[in-house]
Amino acid sequence: MAIGAVITGDFVNSTLTSKPQHKKLISEVETILSPYKFEFFRGDSFQVYLKDVDKSLETILKIRLAAQKLPLASSKPLVDVRDWYRKCDTSRKNIKYVT
Repeated sequence: MAIGAVITGDFVNSTLTSKPQHKKLISEVETILSPYKFEFFRGDSFQVYLKDVDKSLETILKIRLAAQKLPLASSKPLVDVRDWYRKCDTSRKNIKYVT
């Protein structure tokens, strides 16, 4: 049985971004996640599987930094630390297979 990491995330307040900003964010995140198996669902939620558990924290931080550098029309941040840790879960799981 292989051990891997699954990262599940959701961008908080993403509706406050313009369409070009949102597209840029998704593009940057896709670039960060390109070495791994990932998917987006419900617009800005995502899930990624990493075979190398040691890369999970680095990957989360890269995604978080990509989101934080976007300017917003509102004073609310796109990523809030409290929401990020509540909504972005990294867990070690015994993965039997990935299809």
